[in-house]
Amino acid sequence: MARHPLIAAAPSLLALLALIAPALVPVARALAIEGSVRAMVEPETVGDPQIPLPVAHSTVRLDGTPAGQTDSEGDFSIEVPDDSDRLLEIGLSGLYCRILNDGGPPAGISAIVRPGQPRELLFDDSNSDISERDAYSHANRIHDWIKRIDPDFTALDYEVQVHVNNNFATCGASWHPAGIYFYVEGSGCNNTGRISDVIYHEYGHGISRGIYAPQDPPTANGMEEAYSDIAAMTINNDPEIAEYFIIGDPGGIRTGENLRQYPGNECGGNPFCLGEILMGAMWKLRRSLNELYGPEMGGAVFDDLHVRTLHAKPTTMPVFLEQLLLMDDDDGNLGNGTPHWDQICDAFGQHSLSCPPLNNEVGEEGAGVFPSDPVSVLPNPSSGAFSIRFGPTTGEIVEVSVFDVAGRLVRRLGEGSHGPGARSVHWDGRSDLGEPVGSGIYLLRFRSAGGMEGSRALIVIR
Repeated sequence: MARHPLIAAAPSLLALLALIAPALVPVARALAIEGSVRAMVEPETVGDPQIPLPVAHSTVRLDGTPAGQTDSEGDFSIEVPDDSDRLLEIGLSGLYCRILNDGGPPAGISAIVRPGQPRELLFDDSNSDISERDAYSHANRIHDWIKRIDPDFTALDYEVQVHVNNNFATCGASWHPAGIYFYVEGSGCNNTGRISDVIYHEYGHGISRGIYAPQDPPTANGMEEAYSDIAAMTINNDPEIAEYFIIGDPGGIRTGENLRQYPGNECGGNPFCLGEILMGAMWKLRRSLNELYGPEMGGAVFDDLHVRTLHAKPTTMPVFLEQLLLMDDDDGNLGNGTPHWDQICDAFGQHSLSCPPLNNEVGEEGAGVFPSDPVSVLPNPSSGAFSIRFGPTTGEIVEVSVFDVAGRLVRRLGEGSHGPGARSVHWDGRSDLGEPVGSGIYLLRFRSAGGMEGSRALIVIR
């Protein structure tokens, strides 16, 4: 009897097994040395109850060879070729900071590890000095702070040498391109490597010098010292600078709640005293934005305005105020104010730094209109819909995207050529998946064909 054609054409069972056999073979799982690293750290200053915080960006060595780094949460996973035991070593050094203990042995942990057996490692008094742990944690915190605000800032993307327990002096710290030095306890002062504000302040010199390069930031008029104090105040959301700097004294050495008046003739040229004018004005702005948006969102708006103003490289405090208003402007017309005009002008007015009068008219270029800012955003804040206008100075725009504060891509608004001249793109407050984003701060980033890059904070309030 003849076979049915379909039966004749059907593959044999052996042939079917041959086709699917590769899919049935289990895929070998990659072997990895995994774990997490924490350090017992004083969150702000000497005497704070120590809490375990991630040891971020630290180099992990396996059998004496650098094999990887911890991530921002202090976790690591390093692939290895076999399941044999290995010697793991880790210190308080890594991508962006290397702690050098000038008063004792270096911090370090060593352990025998094996793939498939994650380890939890802890820096504490048994393997490190408290100043080492505090300095490493806070130096990485301020590094990550500036990178969140300004991802293109790379001046401190190297292993900064941080010296603790240095006995060159007491009651202070110093920043040099070759390293940062924090002095031992003595002369009535606490160890400065244990005070977060001092660490942020000194590291802040590297930030301001990196932004102003190749010029130096203005020093004699107190602005560089103010910039460093501003970084410390906003990171801790606290106007007091360096509580417990003096042993037994809970007060700070400066405060953003001061009312020192411009031009500060009574300071006699002391840059720390002069800096109180600008840092005091900026703290009052931070406080007002906290009240307007809440501390998290208010801080993000403040940080964005502050760092973009630094990039304008102002050299006097009145010019800083002018540039701050320009950075806050959203329609190219300072004559009708800015989104945070009242908050800015009230804060600076308390220090005898006055805003220009409003005229509510669109003037000619250079008279009320801000031609130098290439981007305006309306409205901002918004419940979700933004119109982003690029001025003619940006040239040909080739990429526009929105990111969240963690640096994750939220929405790609456009790629390809957007020709020169004024033009707009729109964001409807949705992700690439079409889902509405939540309330918060988002970062608009753009790039031009000529290599110009920039960013703006977008504030979504649902």
